[in-house]
Amino acid sequence: MTQPTRSSFFRELLVLAFGILILSIVSYSLALADPYVDRNSPWKLVTLNAAPLFLAGATIFLISGRLLLTILIEASAAFSIFHAHQRKLEELSLPLTFSDFQMIPQFLRSPALLFHFGGWSLLACAMTVAILVLASLRWEPTMFKRPTRLVAIFLATLPATALFAGTPLQPLYEKLTFTPWLLSQSTRRNGLLASLVQESSRQATSIPKPDMALLAPYLEKSNAPSTAIPSTLPDIVIWLSESFFNPGRLNGLEGCDYIPNTCKLTRQFPHGDLIIPTYGGMTIRTEFEVLTGIPMQRIRSHTYPYLSLGHRKINSLAWHLRQLGYQTTAIHTHDRTFWNRNIALPNLGFKRWLGKEDIGPAETDGYYTKDSVLTDRVTRILENTNKPQLVFAISMEAHGPWGKQNLDTARLAAIPLPDKLTDPDRTKFKQYLYHLMEADRQLARMAQYVAKRKKPTIMLFFGDHLPGLTNIYEKLGFRNGKTPKEQATDYIVIGNFRFEWPHKKLASWQISTELLTRLQLLGTSQFRIYQELYTATEQWSQADPDCRNTLCAVLKSVQLYQLSYTPDNDH
Repeated sequence: MTQPTRSSFFRELLVLAFGILILSIVSYSLALADPYVDRNSPWKLVTLNAAPLFLAGATIFLISGRLLLTILIEASAAFSIFHAHQRKLEELSLPLTFSDFQMIPQFLRSPALLFHFGGWSLLACAMTVAILVLASLRWEPTMFKRPTRLVAIFLATLPATALFAGTPLQPLYEKLTFTPWLLSQSTRRNGLLASLVQESSRQATSIPKPDMALLAPYLEKSNAPSTAIPSTLPDIVIWLSESFFNPGRLNGLEGCDYIPNTCKLTRQFPHGDLIIPTYGGMTIRTEFEVLTGIPMQRIRSHTYPYLSLGHRKINSLAWHLRQLGYQTTAIHTHDRTFWNRNIALPNLGFKRWLGKEDIGPAETDGYYTKDSVLTDRVTRILENTNKPQLVFAISMEAHGPWGKQNLDTARLAAIPLPDKLTDPDRTKFKQYLYHLMEADRQLARMAQYVAKRKKPTIMLFFGDHLPGLTNIYEKLGFRNGKTPKEQATDYIVIGNFRFEWPHKKLASWQISTELLTRLQLLGTSQFRIYQELYTATEQWSQADPDCRNTLCAVLKSVQLYQLSYTPDNDH
């Protein structure tokens, strides 16, 4: 076996340098495909968008020694990111964020959802890339051998460190203007890839701490004896209705044509607008606010709270009611592990958590389980014990995507729509309304069930967010003249006993406190401090988590205290 000569070693080093040069050109060219970067952009901005691609590519090339394979992987990764960004814009009107990469395992566990957002084109591209990668591994020779290979692997630690640690490059990115709570504007200004790098450096590694000195007097007061808890505790149902909102908010539509039961019930029971922290998806943001009383604006860096905070116990409505003797059950007609709910919901105080797997085979309408299945299961839970119950029900039927051809064609054809809507938007909107009308029927079923019960029962029913129908909203417009992201959803409170609840607008992070207040169940909980602070400020009517006065500073601290407070029971 011949030993490599010094000249061949330096020749391979030149080949290595040539490969790195080619990768820099490829990376710069790929950065120009960024939807917010073009040839007229400053070269420094293009370079900052190209840098993460180049560093990833350089690491792969130096380790593998295969240039074509590296270019293929780098280009595939870049266009996958751009495609995912475009699909998220279409569905949610939001840019791709670094936090979205936490969702990859969720999509891999839901192939139907992945296929919907990717389509045949993504599947074909993935298969093509896989074949080319295998071909490259089989037939492309490495460009350098020992000892050059050892040098290359050592050098690979440099781009890998810069890519994953980020420290050497961070000062360059810090010169770009980046506003975490204005991600859309920041992404358009800086480019998608540079914004992903900027956001990654700001990912939450810890939980904000409350000001305990400011909070101490209120905690002491909350632990003092309170108004007596009623001797008879009502059953409580909190029903999160997927994508539920009143279509009458849109120009040219009469809401009662589509949700007649809801309209009828609002003439009998308290209801109002619900200000929610998300649009088109990300249900867990609304869910988290409802259960904890913590606004998402308070923890802006935790985009998906169940993924970043779900591993720890957090004080919540469910923990508080468990202290009062309630049995706590959460149920969802979807994959029980999706959004990490199988970990997060028990840590939010639900002793029993049921998913689609626990319900068993069930009838579907569209892509998902019918809401009627959820109604059947909730009523069964309420009948199976004499203890007071908290049941948190999360529906699924109206969730996008829409388009599966297993609907009642006669019912679908009978849904009225303005003539200005044409296909494919017309068909898509009809399919959403089809499922919305089913949610309305299930609300009526639950209202009838509650009315017939002898045991005191109350149900809070609300929509988690507007469906992601951006094109339709642009064509019809909203009656209040606001954008889709500025719209509220609807809530209604139905009970079979007398209770006071004034009609008013609420934020989703306020509504649990309102519920406990009206049921006289505040006890010695942090929700009691919420109620006192809401009463003393304009916070209640404005639903503004960022107000600036002293009482609002106390409110901020008590909300953060919820995150660090460990419930003292596990009944």
